[in-house]
Amino acid sequence: MSEEKFKLALAAPIDKNGYVIKIAVSVEDLHILTIRHYPEFLWYTFGILGIFAIAFISLLTNRELLIICAVLLVVMSYYIFNERAFICLINKKTGLINYHRSGVLMTSLNEQKNEYNISEIKRLEMHRYIKGGQWSWSWFGVDTLQIFLLLNKNQRISLSPSNLSFSECQELTEQIRNFLGNDIPIKALD
Repeated sequence: MSEEKFKLALAAPIDKNGYVIKIAVSVEDLHILTIRHYPEFLWYTFGILGIFAIAFISLLTNRELLIICAVLLVVMSYYIFNERAFICLINKKTGLINYHRSGVLMTSLNEQKNEYNISEIKRLEMHRYIKGGQWSWSWFGVDTLQIFLLLNKNQRISLSPSNLSFSECQELTEQIRNFLGNDIPIKALD
């Protein structure tokens, strides 16, 4: 897979309503399924700019606030560099799955480049993450879903972020299954 094609995937597209598209699925020439994930790190960037503004003001007024700003800056920077973008190309013609996962800012931190055979696919998995409830910080109980492709030797390829709604997960799973063939089983896991 060419590096240039992956770099182009990092510019997150925006839909007609002005929302950032977090995951894009497209079929090219009826033989190649492309899945791209675009993490939302814009709020982290605004947060860092806000922290710099508060740090500048704290230099003039309150030195203790500067320590808090430094800690927040480290935490926000970690989240920006830890955000993962990926592109997965499933090519029926060649029988290969090319998977490239990397940092949004093209950092090689936890970078993953792999090539798998389509024949290794065992099933599609939908993992449910339960957020909320009695011991949560959230006021609302919110469940999110993530889609994985389970291969032989129990290898899992993440095909989505972990914050999909039920309808997004269902739609994406159906698109992938329709492309791969209806003989691929789907399993929901908690």
